[in-house]
Amino acid sequence: MKKSTSTLLEELEDFRTKIKTMISQLYRANVTNQHGEVMTEAALTEEWEYEGQELNAITEQGLAYIIDNKIDEIFTWDDLETESLIEVVQILEDKEFVES
Repeated sequence: MKKSTSTLLEELEDFRTKIKTMISQLYRANVTNQHGEVMTEAALTEEWEYEGQELNAITEQGLAYIIDNKIDEIFTWDDLETESLIEVVQILEDKEFVES
């Protein structure tokens, strides 16, 4: 039984790694300014809530809450649950952020 659990945990971690790689690739491809340069962050078109915290921006490291152009709170990709990572992929694919 423990072998099954171990195998599932390894597969889950592999899956999470694939998702985070995809997020990085999508971020670099889609979150760019008018000159094609990757932006350090972008405002989300809608605020996103995670563990009771409102988040209003996406960065290369994770989802953030930005006040007065400063990151107040950030949830890195490692902090987020797997389902939330999948939602981030959708945000990046659908370009649900303010493009410059």
